[in-house]
Amino acid sequence: MTSDWIALTCPHCGGKLEAAAQRGHFACSHCGREQILNQGENLEEMAARLSQMQAQIGALQRQQEANLLPVLAVEVEGLSRQLQGQNRVLFSSLAVFFIGFMIRQILIFPPEAGLWRFFAPAVMWVGAGVFLYTTYSAIRLNRARSQRLRRMTEIRRRLG
Repeated sequence: MTSDWIALTCPHCGGKLEAAAQRGHFACSHCGREQILNQGENLEEMAARLSQMQAQIGALQRQQEANLLPVLAVEVEGLSRQLQGQNRVLFSSLAVFFIGFMIRQILIFPPEAGLWRFFAPAVMWVGAGVFLYTTYSAIRLNRARSQRLRRMTEIRRRLG
């Protein structure tokens, strides 16, 4: 048969702990230090502490989101500037394509012109390639900008 009693020793010197006047308090007979036995908390106290911690976590999350708003605004502004640059490149690539097309329509290169007969189609291909690549880049930038704007809207809605 096991005993329900637990021998308590002092964590500082290893001496025997004796019960003090207050319940849950013990004093070391060797070094005299007092120890408090943690008897646990009741469920109501634990529930109150849990709700307090949840409130603190919510406040920290709101603060973090509030701090994130200016960062997202700067990112959106940068992406908008990049998109404006992409629009200029798109226009320029269409102009290059059109110039190549006009050269092809106006100047007719005979077969004996050598490699010059491929000049107009090459200009058109360069314009078309730059246009396609820039369009792809603009789509990616626009998606990133939209995601950040959506995130900003969600944060503002949550913060009220």
